[in-house]
Order: sequence, then C-alpha cells, then structure tokens
Amino acid sequence: MHAEGSAAVLAVTDTGAAIKPHEHGHLFDLFFRGEAARHTGIPGNGLGLTAARAIVEQHGGTLTAGEPGSSADGTTTFTVRLPARRPVP
Repeated sequence: MHAEGSAAVLAVTDTGAAIKPHEHGHLFDLFFRGEAARHTGIPGNGLGLTAARAIVEQHGGTLTAGEPGSSADGTTTFTVRLPARRPVP
C-alpha cells in the first residue's frame, strides 16, 4: 500500500489461472466466470469482483484490473484507489 496524491493505493497481483484477453472486459460483470475457472472446476459464482468493486465505489474509490497481456507471465494486477483521510489524533 502507498499514497498517490490524496489517495491510498493497494495493488494485488493474481497469480492464478491467466485471464484471457477477450474476457478482460467482463471481469466485473455480475456472474461472470472465466473459461479457466469453469473448465478446471474452480468453485465460485462470479460475484466476488462485482461485490468488491461496489464496496470500493461506495467508499469513493475505484477498483481496476491491469490490461490483459500487460504481464508476460499471465498474471493480472488489481488496483484499489481510495480517498485518503487524515488519521484521527
């Protein structure tokens, strides 16, 4: 985690099954599950990223995913940016 202007920024890199470029635009869609998750039996119902983005946005922030193919090893980095507040003394 680090500060970027008036925002607190947290980046998390997913090292699981690679996200295919054609799926990238759907990552935050309700009930979306990638091909790798569907074909390998990874449990889930496609709510996690949708819920995470909604929570972050309710706090005035953003949740984004790195561009597909931006990493040679197939990982994807998700970035949360939240408005930083001064700590209470």
